[in-house]
Amino acid sequence: MRGVAGVFNFVIPDPRSGEELKVQLIVAANTPMEIVLNFHSTCVMNVISYEKAYCLFPMATLEERRSFIISTDGPGQGPAKIKYAARGWEMVGSLSQQELDSTMPSFPLGTRFVGDRHTWTYPLDLTGIHSQRPPGHSVPTLTQDPVVASSWIFRYDPDQDEDEEGGEMVFDVIGCERILYQYLVRDYLGAADVLVKLGQDGPLPSYLDEQYIRCLRWQELVTQEVRTTLTDSTPGSVLTTSVLF
Repeated sequence: MRGVAGVFNFVIPDPRSGEELKVQLIVAANTPMEIVLNFHSTCVMNVISYEKAYCLFPMATLEERRSFIISTDGPGQGPAKIKYAARGWEMVGSLSQQELDSTMPSFPLGTRFVGDRHTWTYPLDLTGIHSQRPPGHSVPTLTQDPVVASSWIFRYDPDQDEDEEGGEMVFDVIGCERILYQYLVRDYLGAADVLVKLGQDGPLPSYLDEQYIRCLRWQELVTQEVRTTLTDSTPGSVLTTSVLF
């Protein structure tokens, strides 16, 4: 699977039943979100950071128990889909016109980001939790987990060939010497431009992750607000919003 650096299985026998208990640790080559968005279908696209839990497709996953198939590489995709179908999820390979036209879609297409209006977000209790700087790095304590800067485009072609099914997650991964982590972004050139502008703002810490996360997050929130306004507003206000943007 794209983005995986290694997979480690930790096994221990259940002291009561004797059955094998297993915890699987998947190490990301770049960023964990790259692995999440390359999974076989949407029902497993759920993330827990140190501060929040996120479900990217809550209506389908939690209410309808449907999972939209994602076109991705990997020999284990077929068995994985069979496994989750046996667990009760309906594997969906295409969307009806009614679903495509819905104002509250179970599988929202287009621009997405972690924590957007389509995401189920659950804040965790951080009482007694104190953020610490990564050892050996001159980076400020982050006020948000880097996962909130992740953005992508969810595509589906209703006219695709009959032997094709599902949708596609489109994104790039960006990283450089001025940021400690790598980030999953829908617009590589735009994300790179943000880094260039941050570097021109005078004296800054060795790593720009705190500022970079805030800028990417703000960019996606503004884009979401503008898209929502353009969709819901009257023709007269569309022009005003477009000019402001």
